[in-house]
Amino acid sequence: GPDASAGPGRPGAVPSAPMRDPGGDIRYDPFGPDVMTDPYPVYRALREAHRAYPLPQYDAVALPRFADVWEVSRNRADFSIESR
Repeated sequence: GPDASAGPGRPGAVPSAPMRDPGGDIRYDPFGPDVMTDPYPVYRALREAHRAYPLPQYDAVALPRFADVWEVSRNRADFSIESR
């Protein structure tokens, strides 16, 4: 059967589920052990549930969708706190 110790991307690995708060919303810390071990289930859940995910502990916002990252990188002035 699947072996959780096999690790992500290895044959027999069991994908991890993202951490969730009591309300069922995903809890995301880009440096958390669940993300560092196997980020893809967390990234998938973020894309499905959030267009932008606040990370106040890092004074940042995570953008889980490529199109949003692309738009921000092309139009930084509209998304910068500096421009307000």
